[in-house]
Amino acid sequence: MFDPGTSMNDIEKIIQDVINYKNNPKWITEQLDEDKFSKKAYRGKSDGDEYKLVIEDGSITTLYPYGWNEVED
Repeated sequence: MFDPGTSMNDIEKIIQDVINYKNNPKWITEQLDEDKFSKKAYRGKSDGDEYKLVIEDGSITTLYPYGWNEVED
């Protein structure tokens, strides 16, 4: 799902970019503060590409390019 040359540093940057995208930091912080983390997917961009980051119980469970592994109508 990622280009073969993608490094762990690249992945960490993408995660940080998605977390910081628009209102995501506010929503994530509110859930952490209220200790009510349920499974939630966040969409965001990194270097012009869109990604989906899934967090469950306060941990990142997956990250992938948006549109990858999505059901088509």
